[in-house]
Amino acid sequence: MRNLADSELQDPKLSDWDAGWRNADTTPSAIHALLLLADNNEKGLQQVAKDVLSQSADFGIQVRVQEQGKRLKEGPEGKEHDIEHFGYADGVSQPLYLSDDVSPEGPSPTAGIWS
Repeated sequence: MRNLADSELQDPKLSDWDAGWRNADTTPSAIHALLLLADNNEKGLQQVAKDVLSQSADFGIQVRVQEQGKRLKEGPEGKEHDIEHFGYADGVSQPLYLSDDVSPEGPSPTAGIWS
């Protein structure tokens, strides 16, 4: 698979990867686990993340990468709507293949905003 990255998949060169995902010599870093934490309460989430990091160190777990994300919204205040993380309008990124799956009401009201 690694050889495909340079040719068929056209993935970025290892030297262009963010430091946490590769070793200093630009070989891929061995990542053995991924933990995703999410909550609507940001302060509570921050506390849980802090606790997890502390407990991880107690077990000899080395955290290589930390990334944070937020819910994407668009629209006037009070009337925001969620948008999907790849830039598609809600529901549009799930293509319908069968005519039975198509809604008789027509496309989503947000269809076309991002696609």
